Amino acid sequence: NLFAFFGQLSVSGLLHATGDSKLIMNMNLITLAVGFPIAFVLIPPLGITGMIIGLLVATVPGMFVGLYFAGKRYGTRIDLKSSSLILLASIVAAAPVYLFISFFNTAYWFRLVAGLVIFLPVYLISAPILGAVNQTDLDNLRTMFSNLGPLSGVLRIPLSVMEASLKIR
Repeated sequence: NLFAFFGQLSVSGLLHATGDSKLIMNMNLITLAVGFPIAFVLIPPLGITGMIIGLLVATVPGMFVGLYFAGKRYGTRIDLKSSSLILLASIVAAAPVYLFISFFNTAYWFRLVAGLVIFLPVYLISAPILGAVNQTDLDNLRTMFSNLGPLSGVLRIPLSVMEASLKIR
């Protein structure tokens, strides 16, 4: 998810939705062509760390090819301002989680649950305050979630928290 900042998740969805399978295949071939040699070089000495680095590095060229062609064919562009605000809200929410995990040496499952319990409310409050989410975004989310049956009632709670914190801004 590191490359979500640059629109990797969006460009992939856009290209799949438009049925541009030839471009998707070429992006995957580029990733394979870059990743295969990197795997041979990095995995033997570094193990799983080498694999993670290899995956990250191998993803970059294909992603930028996809972004370039999506921009050229469909007139899309990266919204760095929105991406920056979302990243800032994530950093603000991750900071207390990191501090908690650093100071309390507990079981891994407890750290995971505590991290979620800390991260989620801080993010839900900070994202609207920082401007990463606006009322239109919340209205769109509410509309998307409205057809999820009983789950839509549960999802109204975080949306209400976000709307309340939006008023602070």
